[in-house]
Amino acid sequence: MQTPVDATWRSTAPPAPGADADAEAGEFAPGSRVGRYVIQRLLGRGGMGVVYLADQVEPVRRPVALKLVRPTFADHLAEAYFEVERQALARMDHPGIAKVLEAGTTPDGLPFFAMEWIDGPTLDAYVAAARPTLAQRLELLRQIALGAHHAHQRGVVHRDLKPANVLVPQIDGRAVPKIIDFGIAIGIEQDGRRAGDYAGTSLYMSPEQSGLTDGNVDVRSDVYSLGVLLLELLAPAGTLDALRERGVAASRLSQILRTERPPAATHRDATEWLSLPALQSIPRELRHVIARATDLQRDTRYGSAQAFADELANYLAERPLTAVPATRTYLLGKFVRRHRLPIAAGAAVVAALLIGLGAAVYALLQAQTERTRAEQAAERATREAARSRSMADFLGTVLGGIEPEQARGLDTTLLRRVLDEAAGRAQRDLAGDEEQLAEVEATIGRAYRSIMQLDQAETFLTRALDRQRARLGPDAAATLSTERYLLWTVSEHGRENEALPRARELHARASRVLGATARETLLAALAAGWFEYLVGNMKPAETLLREAADGLAATAGPEDAKALDALGRLGIVLADSGQYDAARPLYDRVLAGYDKLFGAEDPRTLGVRNSLGILAMQQRRYADGEAEFRAMMPIYERLYGHDHPQTLALALNMSGALRQQGKVAESGPYYRRAYEGFLALNGPDHLRTLIAQNNLANYLIDAGQPREAVALAQSAVERGGRAYASNRIVLAEFHFTAGKALFAAGRHNDAEAELRQAWDLRAADMGAEAEDTRDVARKLAELKRAQKQETAAREWEAKAKGG
Repeated sequence: MQTPVDATWRSTAPPAPGADADAEAGEFAPGSRVGRYVIQRLLGRGGMGVVYLADQVEPVRRPVALKLVRPTFADHLAEAYFEVERQALARMDHPGIAKVLEAGTTPDGLPFFAMEWIDGPTLDAYVAAARPTLAQRLELLRQIALGAHHAHQRGVVHRDLKPANVLVPQIDGRAVPKIIDFGIAIGIEQDGRRAGDYAGTSLYMSPEQSGLTDGNVDVRSDVYSLGVLLLELLAPAGTLDALRERGVAASRLSQILRTERPPAATHRDATEWLSLPALQSIPRELRHVIARATDLQRDTRYGSAQAFADELANYLAERPLTAVPATRTYLLGKFVRRHRLPIAAGAAVVAALLIGLGAAVYALLQAQTERTRAEQAAERATREAARSRSMADFLGTVLGGIEPEQARGLDTTLLRRVLDEAAGRAQRDLAGDEEQLAEVEATIGRAYRSIMQLDQAETFLTRALDRQRARLGPDAAATLSTERYLLWTVSEHGRENEALPRARELHARASRVLGATARETLLAALAAGWFEYLVGNMKPAETLLREAADGLAATAGPEDAKALDALGRLGIVLADSGQYDAARPLYDRVLAGYDKLFGAEDPRTLGVRNSLGILAMQQRRYADGEAEFRAMMPIYERLYGHDHPQTLALALNMSGALRQQGKVAESGPYYRRAYEGFLALNGPDHLRTLIAQNNLANYLIDAGQPREAVALAQSAVERGGRAYASNRIVLAEFHFTAGKALFAAGRHNDAEAELRQAWDLRAADMGAEAEDTRDVARKLAELKRAQKQETAAREWEAKAKGG
């Protein structure tokens, strides 16, 4: 295996000796220009990338670190890995992570991105020179952990956290650590081996990352690296060098630390397990923290980098640590140290209180113990929520954090290339490992779904589900998760009637096996609730989505991405049920949460803005809807492309906003674009196609083409009645349009039959008082007056007024 070369993006790094002699073909010489950047010198090469110091010359002048694919490794797969890395980095915005400033391609077509120039030494060099206090070292590492947690929340596992990948510049006189080098030397095949197989640096690699133990790399692998960094920051200088001299490779640190202790000891006996005399200088509580963070078993480590950072904050604030056994002596000692000044000033008073209120103090300590246990339980739940989907080393970081919503804005051509390559490798490289192959195929299936390659998604998810059922059983958490993603794919194929009963059964089974408040159960409730909505069952949909939104917010926090997803879908159900005033505050909360988590142009944030535009339409504020859709259209076309389903759906919304304002001619091209696009993508029987067809019929009515409108509307009624018989909301809309078209064509009796059907469906589902139901009454009153039936016309007018 070739050892990757560390990329050094810092001003203190001297030019590499013999750089000219070692230069690769195609690399840029000093003075070369790449877009708006002028190359100054080479900083380093990784397994896949090469990094230069460059000057940005326009529109502002500043130094940057410029990273490109290494010319000698440039191929479709390398470019795909590189593209996913820079897309992931571009989503990050945290003071502890080097910022991406711009991305582009060279004149030769190689992708690059420019990052902020960090003028500071590496973490180890900074510590050696500045000799910070214990508190300052812990605060540095706490900031590093928070930066790692930010990356984890965006689906990125660093896999190579070490001093060389943390730079410490001075900002306003304060040391501010910044993490660099995400994804270098991962995923490129060299000499028949995958460089991603053992990506990382030996002493900082977790056991599962290096192959010492079974298991996939996830956020807890970075927690392990943070534990080693803590050990390095606290141990006497040269301690880790001594371990290296003893032959301690990356994967054996945790094993050696634990075999040099009494056999019966656990990480809660951390005063004994660090038997090397040099390590006894580390404070006892922090030895517990190191032991927990570097535990061989992932489930025993801190569940997230945030939890690790919180533990360091607890130590600095003299609060009890979750890694230390919560004995009464320990808790009382922390209480005394935390309040040492008032206790010293009034020792006699404190003594009297302790004697006279012994029972109360004991109760307080018991409460603190229970609180610690509750925090640990909550942490376990958070651990499941925070787990990365990095399924196999050979995939590197490409598929590690992909979620369907996150991937919709990425370049689908590159993703298809890398997924096709990954699918072939999975069959070849993992043929003898059914469990690992199932996990990888499930990840590939999810990624195919994210780019709307639904046939491939269903194939891989079905195959993975069959393997997991046979290997793990139908009720294993991994099996339940794969089944849930498969049902989303089935639904997106337009087969909601097939997905719904299976989703109901999945939710019931997850609740029985995992408990009603387990995250997987709540995610199953989210799926089942949405499928209920898609077939028109509004009340069950509202109940299930409210259960999912409330449960996820309670267990993972109100800013959890899935909790916000459930809340946004609940808003859609409420709005489509006529509960507009109840929907609006939900949309506002989700929009604020998504904007904070993902940014203004993230697909999820834009989706909520789209829902707000639709709500404006539902409330007859058509000009507001048009303004919202018009502002989003260029963003959608840039992110998704002209014919993507998301862009077509937005075009359909825009067409309705224009027509309802009387801008009929302007709306026509949008209606036709949406219908023709969905027809080409999904075929004539898909729900999206039928909705676009029905809306085009509405346009043709207003455009004075009633015969063409009747043909399209009646076809929508016929096809929709066969495929979506239980979706009363959609069928009511189709019947309403057919009735209006027939009325416009002068076929009054046929029109009345369709309009009465629409009235019955809307009154049953939404109530006679709902605005959409009263719209049907208005049209029936108009029809009856055209038929010279004045009494009937007045009866329908009364219903239209809510009487």
